[in-house]
Amino acid sequence: MQQPTSYEPGRIVGLTEHPFAWMVLIGLVLGIGYAASPLTVLFLGSVVVLYSWARRGLSVRERQWVLGLLLFAIAARLLLVALLFLTADPLETKSFFWDGDGVYLKQRAEWIRNIWLGIAIDPLDYDSAFYRGYGWTTYIYVIAYVQYWLGESPYGIHLLNVFLSLSVAVVLYRLIRSAYGKTAALIGLSLSLFIPTPLLWSVSALKESAYVFLIMLGLVGAVAAIRGPNMTRRILGLCAVMISFATIDGVRGGGEIILGAGITGGLFGAVVTRRLWVAVLVVALLPFMAYRLIQSEVVYSRLQSQLQRAAVLHVGHVKTEGNAYQLLDERFYVD
Repeated sequence: MQQPTSYEPGRIVGLTEHPFAWMVLIGLVLGIGYAASPLTVLFLGSVVVLYSWARRGLSVRERQWVLGLLLFAIAARLLLVALLFLTADPLETKSFFWDGDGVYLKQRAEWIRNIWLGIAIDPLDYDSAFYRGYGWTTYIYVIAYVQYWLGESPYGIHLLNVFLSLSVAVVLYRLIRSAYGKTAALIGLSLSLFIPTPLLWSVSALKESAYVFLIMLGLVGAVAAIRGPNMTRRILGLCAVMISFATIDGVRGGGEIILGAGITGGLFGAVVTRRLWVAVLVVALLPFMAYRLIQSEVVYSRLQSQLQRAAVLHVGHVKTEGNAYQLLDERFYVD
Protein backbone atom coordinates (compact mmCIF):
# COMPACT_ATOMS: atom_id res chain seq x y z
CA MET A 1 0.00 0.00 0.00
CA GLN A 2 1.35 3.42 -0.96
CA GLN A 3 1.98 5.77 1.96
CA PRO A 4 1.70 9.56 1.65
CA THR A 5 5.16 11.07 1.25
CA SER A 6 4.41 14.78 1.49
CA TYR A 7 2.25 17.12 3.49
CA GLU A 8 -1.00 18.15 1.87
CA PRO A 9 -2.60 21.35 3.24
CA GLY A 10 -5.96 20.73 4.82
CA ARG A 11 -5.58 16.93 5.08
CA ILE A 12 -5.00 16.81 8.84
CA VAL A 13 -7.22 19.53 10.22
CA GLY A 14 -9.56 19.85 7.30
CA LEU A 15 -10.33 23.53 7.93
CA THR A 16 -9.71 24.57 4.34
CA GLU A 17 -12.23 22.00 3.15
CA HIS A 18 -14.89 22.85 5.75
CA PRO A 19 -15.91 26.53 6.00
CA PHE A 20 -18.22 25.58 8.85
CA ALA A 21 -15.17 24.68 10.94
CA TRP A 22 -13.76 28.15 10.33
CA MET A 23 -17.06 29.67 11.40
CA VAL A 24 -17.02 27.65 14.62
CA LEU A 25 -13.41 28.64 15.33
CA ILE A 26 -14.09 32.34 14.69
CA GLY A 27 -17.23 32.19 16.82
CA LEU A 28 -15.27 30.52 19.62
CA VAL A 29 -12.58 33.21 19.52
CA LEU A 30 -15.16 36.00 19.47
CA GLY A 31 -17.10 34.39 22.31
CA ILE A 32 -14.03 34.09 24.52
CA GLY A 33 -13.00 37.64 23.64
CA TYR A 34 -16.47 39.00 24.36
CA ALA A 35 -16.56 37.23 27.72
CA ALA A 36 -13.18 38.75 28.61
CA SER A 37 -13.81 42.25 27.23
CA PRO A 38 -17.11 42.97 25.46
CA LEU A 39 -16.09 46.51 24.56
CA THR A 40 -12.94 45.30 22.81
CA VAL A 41 -14.91 42.96 20.54
CA LEU A 42 -17.54 45.62 19.85
CA PHE A 43 -14.78 48.13 19.14
CA LEU A 44 -13.10 45.87 16.57
CA GLY A 45 -16.42 45.12 14.88
CA SER A 46 -17.35 48.80 14.79
CA VAL A 47 -13.99 49.70 13.24
CA VAL A 48 -14.60 47.17 10.45
CA VAL A 49 -17.99 48.75 9.75
CA LEU A 50 -16.44 52.23 9.83
CA TYR A 51 -13.77 51.29 7.30
CA SER A 52 -16.34 49.58 5.06
CA TRP A 53 -18.21 52.87 4.90
CA ALA A 54 -15.05 54.96 4.48
CA ARG A 55 -13.82 52.96 1.46
CA ARG A 56 -16.98 53.36 -0.62
CA GLY A 57 -16.31 54.98 -3.97
CA LEU A 58 -12.53 55.09 -3.51
CA SER A 59 -9.92 53.92 -5.97
CA VAL A 60 -7.76 50.93 -5.09
CA ARG A 61 -4.78 53.17 -4.34
CA GLU A 62 -6.80 55.48 -2.14
CA ARG A 63 -8.31 52.54 -0.27
CA GLN A 64 -4.82 51.31 0.51
CA TRP A 65 -3.85 54.72 1.90
CA VAL A 66 -6.97 54.97 4.06
CA LEU A 67 -6.61 51.40 5.31
CA GLY A 68 -2.93 51.92 6.11
CA LEU A 69 -3.56 55.15 8.01
CA LEU A 70 -6.44 53.65 10.00
CA LEU A 71 -4.56 50.45 10.84
CA PHE A 72 -1.53 52.39 12.04
CA ALA A 73 -3.71 54.78 14.05
CA ILE A 74 -5.66 51.93 15.65
CA ALA A 75 -2.49 49.99 16.46
CA ALA A 76 -0.91 53.02 18.15
CA ARG A 77 -3.99 53.64 20.26
CA LEU A 78 -4.47 49.99 21.20
CA LEU A 79 -0.82 49.83 22.23
CA LEU A 80 -1.28 52.79 24.59
CA VAL A 81 -4.41 51.29 26.15
CA ALA A 82 -2.71 47.88 26.46
CA LEU A 83 0.30 49.47 28.20
CA LEU A 84 -2.04 51.19 30.65
CA PHE A 85 -3.79 47.89 31.35
CA LEU A 86 -0.53 45.96 31.83
CA THR A 87 1.16 48.54 34.06
CA ALA A 88 -1.79 49.46 36.29
CA ASP A 89 -2.50 47.96 39.69
CA PRO A 90 -5.64 45.80 39.26
CA LEU A 91 -6.88 46.93 42.69
CA GLU A 92 -6.78 50.63 41.82
CA THR A 93 -8.54 52.82 39.26
CA LYS A 94 -5.89 54.16 36.93
CA SER A 95 -5.61 56.30 33.82
CA PHE A 96 -2.84 58.01 31.85
CA PHE A 97 -0.63 60.60 33.50
CA TRP A 98 -1.99 63.29 31.14
CA ASP A 99 -5.53 62.20 32.01
CA GLY A 100 -5.79 63.09 35.70
CA ASP A 101 -9.53 63.80 35.72
CA GLY A 102 -10.13 60.55 33.85
CA VAL A 103 -9.69 58.62 37.09
CA TYR A 104 -12.42 60.71 38.73
CA LEU A 105 -14.76 60.17 35.77
CA LYS A 106 -14.18 56.42 35.96
CA GLN A 107 -14.91 56.39 39.69
CA ARG A 108 -18.07 58.44 39.35
CA ALA A 109 -19.31 56.25 36.50
CA GLU A 110 -18.64 53.14 38.59
CA TRP A 111 -20.57 54.57 41.55
CA ILE A 112 -23.53 55.52 39.36
CA ARG A 113 -23.51 52.08 37.75
CA ASN A 114 -23.54 50.44 41.18
CA ILE A 115 -26.50 52.61 42.21
CA TRP A 116 -28.41 51.54 39.10
CA LEU A 117 -27.62 47.89 39.85
CA GLY A 118 -28.74 48.23 43.47
CA ILE A 119 -25.24 47.75 44.87
CA ALA A 120 -24.67 49.66 48.10
CA ILE A 121 -21.98 52.36 48.06
CA ASP A 122 -20.58 54.72 50.66
CA PRO A 123 -22.78 57.81 51.30
CA LEU A 124 -19.82 60.07 50.54
CA ASP A 125 -19.36 58.30 47.21
CA TYR A 126 -23.05 58.84 46.48
CA ASP A 127 -22.66 62.58 46.99
CA SER A 128 -19.50 62.66 44.87
CA ALA A 129 -21.09 60.65 42.06
CA PHE A 130 -23.73 63.30 41.33
CA TYR A 131 -21.86 66.40 42.49
CA ARG A 132 -22.29 69.15 39.87
CA GLY A 133 -19.85 71.65 41.35
CA TYR A 134 -16.69 70.29 39.77
CA GLY A 135 -15.91 68.05 36.83
CA TRP A 136 -19.51 67.20 35.99
CA THR A 137 -20.40 66.12 32.47
CA THR A 138 -23.26 64.04 31.12
CA TYR A 139 -20.61 61.87 29.51
CA ILE A 140 -20.33 60.23 32.94
CA TYR A 141 -23.83 58.87 32.37
CA VAL A 142 -22.73 57.51 28.97
CA ILE A 143 -19.81 55.48 30.29
CA ALA A 144 -21.86 54.40 33.31
CA TYR A 145 -24.68 53.19 31.05
CA VAL A 146 -22.27 51.31 28.78
CA GLN A 147 -20.84 49.50 31.79
CA TYR A 148 -24.33 48.91 33.18
CA TRP A 149 -25.08 46.72 30.15
CA LEU A 150 -21.65 45.31 29.32
CA GLY A 151 -20.11 44.97 32.76
CA GLU A 152 -17.36 46.88 34.49
CA SER A 153 -14.82 48.03 31.88
CA PRO A 154 -12.38 50.56 33.38
CA TYR A 155 -10.03 50.12 30.43
CA GLY A 156 -12.55 49.20 27.76
CA ILE A 157 -14.16 52.64 27.98
CA HIS A 158 -10.93 54.07 26.58
CA LEU A 159 -11.78 52.20 23.38
CA LEU A 160 -15.14 53.98 23.24
CA ASN A 161 -13.29 57.28 23.05
CA VAL A 162 -10.90 55.84 20.47
CA PHE A 163 -13.84 54.85 18.26
CA LEU A 164 -15.46 58.27 18.60
CA SER A 165 -12.22 59.99 17.58
CA LEU A 166 -11.74 57.63 14.63
CA SER A 167 -15.32 58.31 13.54
CA VAL A 168 -14.66 62.05 13.59
CA ALA A 169 -11.55 61.63 11.43
CA VAL A 170 -13.27 59.36 8.90
CA VAL A 171 -16.47 61.40 8.58
CA LEU A 172 -14.52 64.64 8.11
CA TYR A 173 -12.32 62.85 5.57
CA ARG A 174 -15.39 61.98 3.50
CA LEU A 175 -16.76 65.50 3.85
CA ILE A 176 -13.48 67.17 2.85
CA ARG A 177 -12.98 64.74 -0.03
CA SER A 178 -16.31 65.68 -1.57
CA ALA A 179 -15.47 69.39 -1.31
CA TYR A 180 -11.71 69.70 -1.84
CA GLY A 181 -10.55 66.42 -3.38
CA LYS A 182 -8.74 63.31 -2.23
CA THR A 183 -5.31 64.88 -1.64
CA ALA A 184 -6.60 67.45 0.83
CA ALA A 185 -8.78 64.80 2.46
CA LEU A 186 -5.88 62.37 2.96
CA ILE A 187 -3.71 65.12 4.43
CA GLY A 188 -6.52 66.09 6.79
CA LEU A 189 -7.07 62.44 7.76
CA SER A 190 -3.37 62.01 8.53
CA LEU A 191 -3.25 65.15 10.66
CA SER A 192 -6.41 64.34 12.60
CA LEU A 193 -5.15 60.83 13.37
CA PHE A 194 -1.54 61.55 14.27
CA ILE A 195 -1.18 65.07 15.68
CA PRO A 196 0.11 64.27 19.20
CA THR A 197 -2.47 66.16 21.26
CA PRO A 198 -5.63 64.70 19.60
CA LEU A 199 -3.98 61.27 19.61
CA LEU A 200 -3.37 61.39 23.37
CA TRP A 201 -6.83 62.79 24.12
CA SER A 202 -8.42 60.06 21.99
CA VAL A 203 -7.18 57.32 24.35
CA SER A 204 -8.14 59.17 27.52
CA ALA A 205 -11.25 58.56 29.60
CA LEU A 206 -12.29 62.21 29.37
CA LYS A 207 -15.22 63.80 27.56
CA GLU A 208 -13.17 65.43 24.78
CA SER A 209 -13.76 62.69 22.20
CA ALA A 210 -17.53 62.82 22.74
CA TYR A 211 -17.45 66.63 22.65
CA VAL A 212 -15.57 66.73 19.34
CA PHE A 213 -17.85 64.00 17.98
CA LEU A 214 -20.92 66.13 18.69
CA ILE A 215 -19.30 69.15 17.05
CA MET A 216 -18.60 67.01 13.99
CA LEU A 217 -22.19 65.75 14.03
CA GLY A 218 -23.52 69.31 14.05
CA LEU A 219 -21.15 70.45 11.31
CA VAL A 220 -21.84 67.54 8.97
CA GLY A 221 -25.55 67.77 9.73
CA ALA A 222 -25.57 71.46 8.79
CA VAL A 223 -23.84 70.71 5.49
CA ALA A 224 -26.30 67.89 4.75
CA ALA A 225 -29.30 70.06 5.68
CA ILE A 226 -28.21 72.74 3.21
CA ARG A 227 -26.56 70.76 0.42
CA GLY A 228 -28.20 67.36 0.74
CA PRO A 229 -29.04 65.77 -2.65
CA ASN A 230 -32.59 64.93 -1.58
CA MET A 231 -35.16 65.78 1.05
CA THR A 232 -34.40 62.67 3.12
CA ARG A 233 -30.74 63.64 3.48
CA ARG A 234 -31.70 67.18 4.40
CA ILE A 235 -34.13 66.04 7.08
CA LEU A 236 -31.54 63.65 8.52
CA GLY A 237 -28.99 66.46 8.51
CA LEU A 238 -31.39 68.75 10.36
CA CYS A 239 -32.04 66.00 12.92
CA ALA A 240 -28.28 65.60 13.42
CA VAL A 241 -27.95 69.34 14.09
CA MET A 242 -30.81 69.23 16.59
CA ILE A 243 -29.33 66.22 18.41
CA SER A 244 -25.95 67.92 18.58
CA PHE A 245 -27.36 71.15 20.01
CA ALA A 246 -29.56 69.25 22.48
CA THR A 247 -26.71 67.21 23.97
CA ILE A 248 -23.44 69.11 23.60
CA ASP A 249 -23.96 71.59 26.44
CA GLY A 250 -24.36 68.74 28.91
CA VAL A 251 -21.11 67.16 27.77
CA ARG A 252 -19.20 70.43 28.00
CA GLY A 253 -20.50 73.71 29.33
CA GLY A 254 -20.55 76.39 26.65
CA GLY A 255 -20.42 73.82 23.86
CA GLU A 256 -23.75 74.99 22.47
CA ILE A 257 -22.39 78.52 22.02
CA ILE A 258 -19.21 77.28 20.35
CA LEU A 259 -21.13 74.99 18.01
CA GLY A 260 -23.63 77.71 17.13
CA ALA A 261 -20.86 80.23 16.51
CA GLY A 262 -19.00 77.75 14.33
CA ILE A 263 -21.98 76.88 12.15
CA THR A 264 -23.12 80.50 11.90
CA GLY A 265 -19.61 81.67 11.09
CA GLY A 266 -19.25 78.99 8.44
CA LEU A 267 -22.53 79.90 6.77
CA PHE A 268 -21.70 83.59 6.94
CA GLY A 269 -18.25 82.98 5.48
CA ALA A 270 -19.65 80.85 2.66
CA VAL A 271 -21.98 83.69 1.63
CA VAL A 272 -19.45 86.50 2.05
CA THR A 273 -16.58 84.87 0.15
CA ARG A 274 -18.62 84.45 -3.02
CA ARG A 275 -17.73 88.05 -3.96
CA LEU A 276 -14.27 89.47 -3.36
CA TRP A 277 -15.45 93.02 -2.74
CA VAL A 278 -18.00 91.79 -0.18
CA ALA A 279 -15.31 89.82 1.65
CA VAL A 280 -12.98 92.85 1.74
CA LEU A 281 -15.79 95.09 2.99
CA VAL A 282 -16.76 92.66 5.76
CA VAL A 283 -13.15 92.26 6.93
CA ALA A 284 -12.80 96.04 7.07
CA LEU A 285 -16.05 96.52 9.01
CA LEU A 286 -15.71 93.61 11.47
CA PRO A 287 -13.44 95.40 14.00
CA PHE A 288 -15.74 98.43 14.06
CA MET A 289 -18.83 96.26 14.46
CA ALA A 290 -17.20 94.25 17.27
CA TYR A 291 -16.21 97.45 19.07
CA ARG A 292 -19.73 98.84 18.83
CA LEU A 293 -21.21 95.58 20.14
CA ILE A 294 -18.92 95.59 23.17
CA GLN A 295 -20.03 99.14 23.95
CA SER A 296 -23.59 97.87 24.29
CA GLU A 297 -24.57 97.43 27.95
CA VAL A 298 -26.37 94.14 27.30
CA VAL A 299 -23.48 92.57 25.38
CA TYR A 300 -20.86 93.92 27.79
CA SER A 301 -22.62 92.58 30.89
CA ARG A 302 -23.08 89.12 29.39
CA LEU A 303 -19.50 89.05 28.14
CA GLN A 304 -18.19 90.11 31.54
CA SER A 305 -20.19 87.43 33.36
CA GLN A 306 -18.91 84.75 30.99
CA LEU A 307 -15.32 85.90 31.45
CA GLN A 308 -15.71 85.87 35.23
CA ARG A 309 -17.17 82.37 35.12
CA ALA A 310 -14.34 81.17 32.89
CA ALA A 311 -11.78 82.72 35.26
CA VAL A 312 -13.32 80.96 38.28
CA LEU A 313 -13.26 77.62 36.45
CA HIS A 314 -9.67 78.19 35.36
CA VAL A 315 -8.53 79.00 38.90
CA GLY A 316 -10.28 75.85 40.11
CA HIS A 317 -8.44 73.77 37.52
CA VAL A 318 -5.09 75.26 38.50
CA LYS A 319 -5.66 74.48 42.18
CA THR A 320 -6.67 70.84 41.64
CA GLU A 321 -4.52 67.84 40.84
CA GLY A 322 -3.37 67.55 37.24
CA ASN A 323 -1.51 69.54 34.62
CA ALA A 324 -2.53 73.20 34.43
CA TYR A 325 -1.08 76.55 33.37
CA GLN A 326 -1.56 79.94 34.99
CA LEU A 327 -3.05 82.25 32.39
CA LEU A 328 -4.11 85.13 34.65
CA ASP A 329 -2.31 87.59 36.88
CA GLU A 330 -0.72 86.05 39.98
CA ARG A 331 -3.15 87.82 42.33
CA PHE A 332 -6.05 85.72 41.04
CA TYR A 333 -4.46 82.54 42.43
CA VAL A 334 -4.02 83.84 45.98
CA ASP A 335 -6.42 82.30 48.53
